[in-house]
Amino acid sequence: DPFHETKQHVPCLAHVMNLAVQAMLGKNGLHATAPRESISFDADDDACPNADDDPMGLINTGLAEDDADADGGEANNTPTRNPLVKLREGIVKIRTSPLKLDKFKDSSGSHLVLLLDVRTRWNSTYKMIEHAIRLKDAYVRICNVDDDLVKYSLQESDW
Repeated sequence: DPFHETKQHVPCLAHVMNLAVQAMLGKNGLHATAPRESISFDADDDACPNADDDPMGLINTGLAEDDADADGGEANNTPTRNPLVKLREGIVKIRTSPLKLDKFKDSSGSHLVLLLDVRTRWNSTYKMIEHAIRLKDAYVRICNVDDDLVKYSLQESDW
């Protein structure tokens, strides 16, 4: 029989592996971040910068104040227990607030920024953690001095 592309689709192995890993992580409550449509800019902070000032797409990637945490707690008052979820949500808060992002950059003294993982990029969670470890001191400092970020601080054993 000849090959029929519509009937005999061969999926990309890397994509299949990504889906398998995402399913495994999902069973442990370690999902990658939600799609961009479900998250919003932190309206309590400075005005949203121009899109031209945002070449990396950092605007509109934060959790809304009333969004629930991935581990089931409310973002406003229940601390997150899972270190990966705490790190991810802390990164979202820092990246979506121009004031917090400026404070973070000043504190880090580096051109590196905290990365946020994406469901469809199989290595993005690894890259997010790798960058967070490189910028650990700045992340710890900003979480300790900013009242909005205290709930996202990580213990030494979490790193």
